[in-house]
Amino acid sequence: MIRLLLSLMLLLCSAAIAAAVPPGFDPERHMLVSEVRPGMTGYGLSVFSGTTIERFQVEVISVLRNFNPKQDVVLIRVSGANLEHTGAIAGMSGSPIYLQDEEGKSRLIGAFAYGWPMMKDPLAGVQPIEYMLAAEPARQAQQSVASLPSAASRGEWSLLAAIEQKRQQMASASAPSAGKSPFNLTKMALPLSISGLSPAAVQEMSGLFASVGLLPMQAGGGSSGKKINLEPGSVMAIPLLVGDIDMTAVGTCTEVIGDRVYGFGHPFTGTGPIELPMCGGEIQGVIANLVTSFKLGSASQAVGTLLSDRTSGVAGRIGDVPEAAPIQWHVRYEDGSLDQEFNFRAAVHPQFTPLLASAAAYGAISATRELPYHNTLDYSLKISFSGGHSVQLADRLVNVNPFVLFDRLGMPMSAATENPFGRVLVKQIEGEIVIREGAASAEILHVGSPRQIYRPGETVRFYVTLRPFRSVDVVKELELELPDDLADGSYTLVVSDAARFLGDEQSASPFRFTAGKLEDVFDVISDFSSIRSDALHLRLMRSSQGVAVGRTSLPHMPATHRQLLLSAGRSDVVAFTPSVVRHLPSEWVISGSAELTLEVSRTGKPATPKG
Repeated sequence: MIRLLLSLMLLLCSAAIAAAVPPGFDPERHMLVSEVRPGMTGYGLSVFSGTTIERFQVEVISVLRNFNPKQDVVLIRVSGANLEHTGAIAGMSGSPIYLQDEEGKSRLIGAFAYGWPMMKDPLAGVQPIEYMLAAEPARQAQQSVASLPSAASRGEWSLLAAIEQKRQQMASASAPSAGKSPFNLTKMALPLSISGLSPAAVQEMSGLFASVGLLPMQAGGGSSGKKINLEPGSVMAIPLLVGDIDMTAVGTCTEVIGDRVYGFGHPFTGTGPIELPMCGGEIQGVIANLVTSFKLGSASQAVGTLLSDRTSGVAGRIGDVPEAAPIQWHVRYEDGSLDQEFNFRAAVHPQFTPLLASAAAYGAISATRELPYHNTLDYSLKISFSGGHSVQLADRLVNVNPFVLFDRLGMPMSAATENPFGRVLVKQIEGEIVIREGAASAEILHVGSPRQIYRPGETVRFYVTLRPFRSVDVVKELELELPDDLADGSYTLVVSDAARFLGDEQSASPFRFTAGKLEDVFDVISDFSSIRSDALHLRLMRSSQGVAVGRTSLPHMPATHRQLLLSAGRSDVVAFTPSVVRHLPSEWVISGSAELTLEVSRTGKPATPKG
């Protein structure tokens, strides 16, 4: 009877364990975290030079229970392969760790994945393989990440709100202290090996890529002619940008089961289903650093597709390779001293492609020669998206850096790809950049008018004082025609730069930058992009009220009809304040704003004060 009960208990335990482990888990090959005990020893595999997989020694310190929600991490001490000198190395993410069980058999417990900054001892955290195998690499459509889920649930989406949220996310993620506390065990950074750029350009881009957890560094180019197979301990590289500039994320392969490949032991970006090229690779060297040691690596020929990006690691399949988005930049100097074309192929991904396109633009303008310290750039480009959508952007910038370029070029792409209505990915980018030395910028100092009282329908003539960069003040005479139906009263005329105009436009006419369906997203982006930096933007706010249905404005609707629409309960009907607006092109990129108070009177005389 006792034997029967014991057999039943063993069967029940076996069934419970089988239900807990994911498909692909082999108890002869893999070890559960529940089997790990302090003091167990074993070894790890990784590449420290070329393509040779080397062993290093491992000893278990403890198991950190519930380190991640409902998931444990194994804390180990490593030795050998010069790790006592370098400590944990960025690029080792995914290195398989094998422990000896009670029978003396080495079994895979998981992936080298976590470390502390500025460690004195070579300690690391291991992501258990049982969690990693749960990231099943199934081919699915890449999911668009809704920037504003709450807005999407109401059938509304605001471009300006989405851009502001993205700016805050990037500023927070790229801050020097973000995730860098020496007291926190954090995921190892992935080195982003960059070739084809100057050290100064790589340094300037570091903050841009830090926002997605990558550590940019200058390295040699890839060996694309070779084909290096993926196996436990080999280099696992993700070529994000190839062409005149190469950018490759470098990690390590943890496990290969048939055509399925697992690696990193922590998320790449954590966006779930993805489709990124997956390669073997080589290590050109290990750089020992007091803060974070790192590998310099490069990618070989693509061997498959990375399909899953989860908290516990990444997974892909050997076989088909995803298509890349071609990017072409034509760069020339206005004085004729440089005229070159740069070609790239970028990985297609909602987060990465906008970053890569902006980085390619900055790389193209700084690859052959350093930008002048004070510079002016005129750019124009066409972005083609899946589904036949496209957007054209054009503007003028001064004193650019990677963040400025991403704000102008990458933000519209991010807004389109991360919209809440449908899956949209960048398919192709073609653009031109014209550079000239000197900052063609001017600040608005003052606005004035010889008259203060005007009749409806009259043309207001006023003067704006501008201070160009390193030049004397300039006074420009401007005009604005008043509407015939303008009611008597005081009005404020605002002369501003694009930033002030956008802020005022969002307050006065919010419908202009909101969308209720996918097709509207591209109209909104086109409207937003048409507001140029090299222009004076005039606005006279009216006292009357208008109504907008979707993105169609009805500024002169009778009050009774307007009230009926507003009280109908439709989510696409909003009230707004009409404005008299004019955009005047300028030779300078404008900054600042100034205001002028006007009085409108049909009699041409001041209004009689009340009381």
